Amino acid sequence: MDRHFVEDETFERLDSTEVFHLKSEFESCIFRECDLSEADLSNQIFIECEFFDCNLSLAKTGNTGFRDVSFTRCKLLGIQFDQCNKFLLQMSFSDCVLNLASFYQLKMTKTVFNNCILKETDFTETDLTQAI
Repeated sequence: MDRHFVEDETFERLDSTEVFHLKSEFESCIFRECDLSEADLSNQIFIECEFFDCNLSLAKTGNTGFRDVSFTRCKLLGIQFDQCNKFLLQMSFSDCVLNLASFYQLKMTKTVFNNCILKETDFTETDLTQAI
């Protein structure tokens, strides 16, 4: 199946059934107030994207690419980031809830977790060198 490319678009208040039905690559996109809870984000690629006030709780992340992606005021409960595509994996988090998330064995150097809640989050064997 061909990959669907989306660039420089803003998505507001959408849910997972409205955009993630194809293998897609999102570049420089903004997601605002989207309910992506339990969405299947497997095999999607996000490059230089920003998520504001979104709920991605329990989203499936098998081979999902997060490359220079920022999350602000997002709810990310139970996300298995360790299942993401590790190639160029880079994220930052500000004012987010990351309870029960897993970063198991990931290289998260220089990752910023600004004012986040991280209860029962798994950082086992995670490289957090120079992380804030």
